[in-house]
Amino acid sequence: MNTTLAIAIALLAGLAMAVQTPTNGSLGVLCAVERSSVVNFLGGWLLLALLVAFAGTGDLALAAHAPWWQLLGGAYGIYIVLAVSAATPVLGVALTLMAVMFGQLTAGMVIDTLGLLDVARLPFSPLRAAGCLAVAVGIAFVYVSRWKLGKAAAVGRAAVSEAAVRKIAAGDAAVDEVAIGETAAGEARQGDASARNVAGRRGDAARAVRYLLLVLAAGVVSSMQSPTNTALSRHVGSLEASFVNFSVGLVIACVVLAVRCVRRGEKPVPPRSVLRRTRPWQYVGGLYGVVIVIAAILATPAIGVGLLMACEMLGQLAGGMVIDGLGLLRTPKVRLDGWRLGGVAWIALGIVLVTLARL
Repeated sequence: MNTTLAIAIALLAGLAMAVQTPTNGSLGVLCAVERSSVVNFLGGWLLLALLVAFAGTGDLALAAHAPWWQLLGGAYGIYIVLAVSAATPVLGVALTLMAVMFGQLTAGMVIDTLGLLDVARLPFSPLRAAGCLAVAVGIAFVYVSRWKLGKAAAVGRAAVSEAAVRKIAAGDAAVDEVAIGETAAGEARQGDASARNVAGRRGDAARAVRYLLLVLAAGVVSSMQSPTNTALSRHVGSLEASFVNFSVGLVIACVVLAVRCVRRGEKPVPPRSVLRRTRPWQYVGGLYGVVIVIAAILATPAIGVGLLMACEMLGQLAGGMVIDGLGLLRTPKVRLDGWRLGGVAWIALGIVLVTLARL
């Protein structure tokens, strides 16, 4: 496979990630992340079972003779989902995203340079270094965009609260007493929560560091998943390696869900009232996952792990801008800013430089 086609496939994987994230996320909000993960892996597993049965060209039985580490692709996927879900409430979306991307970038370049996980070794040249630096700058731009967005949202909430207080002080008869009470109660709860959050951040910095390391490791693991599945595909075939990935992930996802249900006294299937609120499109995250895994298996041998990670970042950010800008998939509509556009431009420049270094 030539480099141009491999980059296009990697960008497609990034676009699939951009759609998969809000798809699984919206289902996770309704049914819990653990149930959403099971649905994601089960959907992908069923699709791949059909593809292997009717279009597979490899030998799935050879997976029993593959090195143990080549069977861990699905485990990496589950770790990424759980780590990001656990860290985001503590670190915030911006810092979590930046940490994962930084882990992906650095680990991907290390894997390429040292030839780890059966990846062809790529010498680390000044041009590749410049490309890595450009991608890092792009990640920083994305972080600033997320941070400014969160700050603007906080200012907006404060302005709304201040307007309500002014109406109350002026004795505006149009202000409903119940609404006033709810506003005051909400403000009190938000104030208490904010105070607790500030105190928690100051008094538990070590906890934040632990979660930061957790998501950095998620980025590293993310960069390991593609070469792991690619190495397995050399033994059993591309579709078959993807099937193994989803099989392992499905088993672990079911175990995680079972632990949650036992600890909380819940049933594996959510109540009917919750299921009625879901929509068919929320159950197809596994389809996007299949595209991501197969695309990575096909592209990794041609462009390496580092360039694959950069292309996936670009596709994910570009797709995410469209989803945010139009408010698709039940996401809040977000106005695009220059920081995010600049981040995409820097990452695109990094991809160009790394690609030139391979010529």
